[in-house]
Amino acid sequence: MGTAALYLLILVVGYIVGSFLPSYFKKKGENLATKEDIAELTKTAKEIEAKIDEGMLGRQRQWELKREVLLEAAKRLSEVDNALLSYWTAMAMPNPDDDEEMAILRENRSAATKRWNAAAQALDETRLIVAIVCERVTEDSFDAFGTWCDMVVAGMKTDPSLYEKSRKSLYEKLQSARNHIRKELGIERPAEDAPGLIKLD
Repeated sequence: MGTAALYLLILVVGYIVGSFLPSYFKKKGENLATKEDIAELTKTAKEIEAKIDEGMLGRQRQWELKREVLLEAAKRLSEVDNALLSYWTAMAMPNPDDDEEMAILRENRSAATKRWNAAAQALDETRLIVAIVCERVTEDSFDAFGTWCDMVVAGMKTDPSLYEKSRKSLYEKLQSARNHIRKELGIERPAEDAPGLIKLD
């Protein structure tokens, strides 16, 4: 190959290298930067997603806790209502003249008292938890029902008829507490004339 041809070849190669390689390396650099950007964005997106999931999980756990507390609270309201009725039934019974019958009545009164004490204590525990996880108005409705029941039981020791006299107020306070449970759980209250609802005059 002659010197002129060699010189021409060097010029052509130099032109190609000078023209195309810089843009090639520039493009490769841009691609690398884009991949790094995508990786960083993906990492950030995953971190945000994890925080969102964590927040949602926290709210879900709070909801599950509230639901569990309120379902247990509904059972305890019913048990207090039933225990109060049993207590009144035992206390309202007249004292018999027969010693054997009197011994049976004492046992019944003792059992009713124990049942009431257990139900009242369980409701007190529930009231403390309701105060933590529920709205203030729900807490107040539980306090009003529990306090009223305690007053009625205390009064029945000397006047068993107090239960009958107070039954309407007790029912209203019981229904108020149940209605607040429904609201906390997002359950609509049934219509007033729905079958199965007891109305007291």
